[in-house]
Amino acid sequence: MIKNGLVDELKIFINPIVLGNGNSIFHGIQNEIKLKHVNTKVVQSGNILLIYKPI
Repeated sequence: MIKNGLVDELKIFINPIVLGNGNSIFHGIQNEIKLKHVNTKVVQSGNILLIYKPI
């Protein structure tokens, strides 16, 4: 959906935990997608919500 320009906003939650490895949430995207940071929110649990919009 990102590749086809169908995404208006990306909301990414960061959970403060350290892991040894994992999968990229952007796996398979071939071309650079420029994003503009819109907002950041820290919730009571300590998680962080990052909000971006494609440029």
